[in-house]
Amino acid sequence: MHIFPVFLTSLIVVCLAPAPKIAAAAGAKTAIKIVAMELNPAPDPTFSYHDQVKEMGLFQKYGLDAEVKAAGGGGPAKVQIIVAGEAAVAVSDIIAALSAVFEGTDVRVLFVPSARFGSPIFGWKKYRKLEDAKGKQWGIASLGGSQRFYSILTVRAMGLSDKDFKWQALGGSTTAVPALLNRRVELATVNPTGARLLMKQEGAENVHALVENTAEYTPPFPNFVLIARNKWVKENPEAAERYVEMMLEASRQWSKKAEAWVEPSSRIFNVLTKDELREVYGTLTKGGFWAENGGINYAAAQKVLDLFFEIRGDKPNQYLSKAADVFNTGPLKKVLDRVGVIKGSRDEPDWYRP
Repeated sequence: MHIFPVFLTSLIVVCLAPAPKIAAAAGAKTAIKIVAMELNPAPDPTFSYHDQVKEMGLFQKYGLDAEVKAAGGGGPAKVQIIVAGEAAVAVSDIIAALSAVFEGTDVRVLFVPSARFGSPIFGWKKYRKLEDAKGKQWGIASLGGSQRFYSILTVRAMGLSDKDFKWQALGGSTTAVPALLNRRVELATVNPTGARLLMKQEGAENVHALVENTAEYTPPFPNFVLIARNKWVKENPEAAERYVEMMLEASRQWSKKAEAWVEPSSRIFNVLTKDELREVYGTLTKGGFWAENGGINYAAAQKVLDLFFEIRGDKPNQYLSKAADVFNTGPLKKVLDRVGVIKGSRDEPDWYRP
């Protein structure tokens, strides 16, 4: 029995034409046309990956002639676009990707651009710890989305039950923050940039972080994922490999130096100052956010999959029975074989064998 509908979803969509052959002369790359669609019309550096890599000049470096577009909608809507063949690559959330595989589509995850995604959990100041807020309304983006999943994993890691709280869908940080400050809910999970914005709002003195970062309590949570159809990867191996390598380089640049993330972020997201973005960067880095090795970890994904079946009331089927079923690691393996794995990173690719 399903307790939330399967709408196949949206974040970033990237349309790519069939990959032309690499030009032999001087090793030049023939440009591959790409249309990239972000999740929201208003960008956010924690999920507007195409806007950021465009600001960094990486599309051009990897021979990808990109047009970045923006539209509303969530993970399931973008999966629908992939399934319909209207786009080749998309950024979605892990739950929408699991749903797509469970339903028998050939959609797979190629890359996880936020290897250990985490968020703070805010509550009214009268609650000294999360346990004090048992039985209260907890605002999350949606009942079937990944934010609820990592919030539940955090609650359980702290020795509590998700049934101790009343989960309320609020539609993201832009609505969760005012709902918390206006006392419509007593708790709220807020994304990292939303948390920094919350502290600038009137009434912020009445709330505080009960959990600084859920990443401290969860396995490496693969919140946002880059997806494509297996058919497209097979027919366009060069395009897929260039795209994955581009995202890997961006992730490695971000992990090494704050300004590599802050500078492009400030150009697409001027709601926070550079100093405030540096604070967000510090929180992300402390939590192990950066996908230095591509972000894919089977053991962590299995924890999410187990919870996926539990919440939905479903059982494994012939399409989705283990975490590996949701990934196509072919392009990423080729890239890692060439550029190598960063050893000692918190982004551990437990699937990778050279």
